[in-house]
Amino acid sequence: MKLICCLLALAFTASLPESTVQSRRAVTAFLGTWVLEVDTVPRPVPGRSGRSVGLNGGAFGPQFTLSQDGPELVLTRMLGERKINSAYNIDGAPSRNQELSSVPPTVSVLKFDPKAVESFSIVTRFAEGETGTLEFLFRLSGELLAIEAILSSDDPAKTTRNTSNYRRQRVLAR
Repeated sequence: MKLICCLLALAFTASLPESTVQSRRAVTAFLGTWVLEVDTVPRPVPGRSGRSVGLNGGAFGPQFTLSQDGPELVLTRMLGERKINSAYNIDGAPSRNQELSSVPPTVSVLKFDPKAVESFSIVTRFAEGETGTLEFLFRLSGELLAIEAILSSDDPAKTTRNTSNYRRQRVLAR
């Protein structure tokens, strides 16, 4: 029975496009809980409609978790007292997220570079009628995760960048 299960898993993996297999492998390096390195917090930069990139002390607040749920990478963070889950398709297919009921849903694409398994990006297009994108570039170096938030505009002079550094939270053995 174990042999049959192993053969089925191998056949399934072999049938996936190589980029999907590499993306799923790359995701595992980023899974876990990440805590903001407070001394590296950038000052908030005003963004579109009064929003800022880097509020709450970092790209995703003081702490966030990356987990995998089947074919999705799930980013969980707190916004005040509210828990926000955003899911992104690992295979690069567009993902729709509506983090707040007061704003329209966004469409995001998760991108992995097969040559750089220590990094990936999430590119989000804003609601209809708005221009520009918000890209989060994740770069992993050991236990440190640098996240660069790039808020682009049709006017290159209005493009803003902030980088926040997070450290992987250690799980204490019992």
